[in-house]
Amino acid sequence: IEVMRLIIIKYHFLFVTKNISQAILTVPMKSYLEIQYIHEHS
Repeated sequence: IEVMRLIIIKYHFLFVTKNISQAILTVPMKSYLEIQYIHEHS
């Protein structure tokens, strides 16, 4: 039972860190593209 809990925690941690790293990568890209769009259309 303890082993299962450890495995679940480990996979949950990996899933969360993957999502965080994706968010860190996508948020600046989106804001950069929005800034570019605003500059082109202003």
